[in-house]
Amino acid sequence: MAGASSVSFLGANYGLQVGHNYGSINAQFHLPPDDSNEVQSPVSTVPFNRDPDFLQRDLICQQVADICSEPASRLALVGTGGIGKSQIAIEHAYRIRDKAPDTWVFWIHASSLTRFELDFRVLADKLKIPARIDPNANIFKLVHDWLQDPRHGKWVLIVDSLDNDDYLCQVSSTGVPLSTFLPRCSHGSVIFTTRSHHVAERYVTTQNIITVEPDESHSVVLMKRKLGTEQDFEEKDIIKLVRALASVPLAIIQAAAYISKCAPRFTVAQYLEQFQKSDKKRVRLLEHEAGNVQRDWEAKSSILLTWQMSFDHIRETKKSAADLLALMSFFDAEGIPEVLLRDSTDENDDGSSSLSDQSLDFEDDVQILREYSFISVGQDTKLFRMHGLVQTAVQNWVNVCEEEELWKSQFIGNLVRVFPKGDPFNNWEKCRSLYPHVQRTLSQRPKCEEALKNWAFLLYRGAKYAQTSRNVSDSQDLVTKAKSEFERLLGPEHPNTLSSAIVQAMGYSLEGRMKYAEDTLSNLLETCERFLEADHHVKEQAKENLAEIYYSNGRFQDAERLWEEILEARKASLGERHPSTLATKANLGSSYTKSQNVKDDPSKFRQGFAYLSEVLEATKKRLPQDHPNTLTAKGAISAALIEQGKLKEAEAMELELLESFKTILGEDHQYTLFSVVKLGTIYSYMDRLEDALPYGIEAVETYKKTLGEKHPYTIGSMLNLTVIYGRLDRFQEAESLAQSVFEAKRESQGERHPETVDAMETLAMVYEGLRRDEEASSLRWEVTKARVDAYRDKHRKKFSYNNVLSLTAKAVVSALDRFQ
Repeated sequence: MAGASSVSFLGANYGLQVGHNYGSINAQFHLPPDDSNEVQSPVSTVPFNRDPDFLQRDLICQQVADICSEPASRLALVGTGGIGKSQIAIEHAYRIRDKAPDTWVFWIHASSLTRFELDFRVLADKLKIPARIDPNANIFKLVHDWLQDPRHGKWVLIVDSLDNDDYLCQVSSTGVPLSTFLPRCSHGSVIFTTRSHHVAERYVTTQNIITVEPDESHSVVLMKRKLGTEQDFEEKDIIKLVRALASVPLAIIQAAAYISKCAPRFTVAQYLEQFQKSDKKRVRLLEHEAGNVQRDWEAKSSILLTWQMSFDHIRETKKSAADLLALMSFFDAEGIPEVLLRDSTDENDDGSSSLSDQSLDFEDDVQILREYSFISVGQDTKLFRMHGLVQTAVQNWVNVCEEEELWKSQFIGNLVRVFPKGDPFNNWEKCRSLYPHVQRTLSQRPKCEEALKNWAFLLYRGAKYAQTSRNVSDSQDLVTKAKSEFERLLGPEHPNTLSSAIVQAMGYSLEGRMKYAEDTLSNLLETCERFLEADHHVKEQAKENLAEIYYSNGRFQDAERLWEEILEARKASLGERHPSTLATKANLGSSYTKSQNVKDDPSKFRQGFAYLSEVLEATKKRLPQDHPNTLTAKGAISAALIEQGKLKEAEAMELELLESFKTILGEDHQYTLFSVVKLGTIYSYMDRLEDALPYGIEAVETYKKTLGEKHPYTIGSMLNLTVIYGRLDRFQEAESLAQSVFEAKRESQGERHPETVDAMETLAMVYEGLRRDEEASSLRWEVTKARVDAYRDKHRKKFSYNNVLSLTAKAVVSALDRFQ
């Protein structure tokens, strides 16, 4: 073969590139090895270097060491912002590592739920917990369980900046407060830093709360160290300045940096003079920021004033550095990626003179800001951090300079440029790291029309990521604002407005509001039909999502009609083998192979099975055997085998699939759960009820944890488990489940809805098994009044929640006859 060439794909990628080929091609694809079983040496995740100027607060440091030496210890460092709580924790972390290198040291930033969760995810990655790759996993429980395991050795967990713990106290989607996942065990200790004594008391006993207070003598020494030995200064001037700064270490560090930068033209005495003359400006700044001067704002005002003078000096000497600081103040302060701060031209620096100069200018600006300790660089040198008080001070300064809209627009523009446009699953890590910044934009609506468009686009993309993460509440908040803005700017029939409305409607389905989601999507599709071209992608989006909702609600023929239309359009425009075409064939195949078609319409069943087989073969050629899409295609085949009654084949395939899904996606992923449900269904059909029971229990518990007790998937799994318990004559355990299912159906569907009546009959059967004949007879009478047998049988054939739970429903229906 002439002109042969090769191409390499770096990282966790795979692919094949061919120019001219006149022979056969053999390709092998290898996913990165599972690193979860590698032996790991204990490390520290503290994101800061040890401070060489740390003042030896011997009493406090010894207190921390003594308390942490006790099994299952917890302590809190409490004090005002900038007082040095985190520095004490950092110093303790390094001393622990020096003394006991076999001790893990973990750092979690807790100023908000977003940062708390992000650091837990980073920690899960550091520990290589296998289930961490599942976007639906309960990351808090994964890390908690790892820490609780004594086999992993001793550890210290530092929970920094827990100033407001509302998000830890509220019951989360997991059904318990997040504070439950803060570990407590004999081989670990937890250190909290917080400004709130009240918060500390919730997690730490009174005797283990250490109050960090200003110390004038230490602060004077700190000022001298930061000023260095090259400068001449009067001891009395330093003492006066330390007192004026309330002996707050953070304020002292900033003042010393400013003085050193301006030396020898600027002395400690001159700094103190300016500081004391600026009371009116300080008061005006604080009033502008907060509206009211609060009791604990005196120390903050000194810090803000110190930083205000530094900001002005930077602007005078290096305006680009001041501009960079202003821009950074709008991002989430604990993790600002460099890519969000550079111009788009900087991102593609090709080494030319002009671009290299831009890059050097950026590095100069960063260095200036680091010298003033306004920003810091973590272990990841492409990620910047900014202290929360610095961020507040800079934004107040920006407001005073009347530049808020300028930098807000720049902030939103940079973020919308970098945040991925497409399917979040294709850029999962990038979306996850940028999402905290998107959340900050919720409360930062700009005024400029162009910036408003960018803002709406950004909220829309963030909503899609949040929805994919099953963070339904955040998703709905984001997409609702995006939709409102698109509608105001572009009109109700514009594709952007309609696309936002579609994402919002799918959020309704995730909330369990299936009928409302169906009605909303149906109306949206009608609007798309009237105002968009026949092949417009938003119209196709509406059709696909409506078909999914139809199928979930048991309207199979309506779903199939839409999928058939989409399939023909995609075959014509994209071809038979395009992934989007195959995805539609898979949906149709799953619908065509429903149970009633096995006997009622065998040709349709065969067509569906052919579609599923075609999709599997095409997927296997395109992707590795253990890729999620390949496994999902196999799962659709196993579902069809169940419908045919080929239970042994289905069992073998599903057992293999379940292990693969658990390994690759985690135990809580929806595909893993579908496999669990199908195995329970298989064993129910085979009358192997003892084998079916653990799968039924696992499905109920996991759905409750991930989706909540009222979600349709949860209710369907509870109904399935009720039947299994009933057939095993375990009616006591079946009763509470049957009652919950009936009440949920009555609440969501109404008294006379067929699904409510089915649930009522199931409860009646449980009462009969418990020999509570009077209650059972009363319910039976209500069932008889609500329907006739023919309607009931017809309804039961259609009873389904989705393509997997329909199998559960079939098992329920067939089992009910045996149950009676």
